[in-house]
Amino acid sequence: MTKSILRTLIAPASAALMLLAASCSTIAPSNSGFGDVTIGMTKQEVVKKYGKPLLENLSEQNGKQYNALTYVKSVYVSGEWREIRTELFFVDSKLVDKVEQILPPKSHHP
Repeated sequence: MTKSILRTLIAPASAALMLLAASCSTIAPSNSGFGDVTIGMTKQEVVKKYGKPLLENLSEQNGKQYNALTYVKSVYVSGEWREIRTELFFVDSKLVDKVEQILPPKSHHP
């Protein structure tokens, strides 16, 4: 199954998060702390190493299980605190794709 089909299957479950990412930019894996996550790792290995995700979306289709784990980390970038979102996509508990984004700074209103 291609990555685009996998994302299409999981996308409805995480649509609200994707709206937040509309103006995000991709970052280097070394900044997110997930640089050593590799394709083929199991979901159990990832959760053991990084802990429970902020969000987990699950769906099943044609006898296959699709998971998306979302982790969010705050980092200091270019003089301001930003959030880095890492989304990990699994098919039958094996990692098939990783997307990392830095979210725009939140505006602060008095």
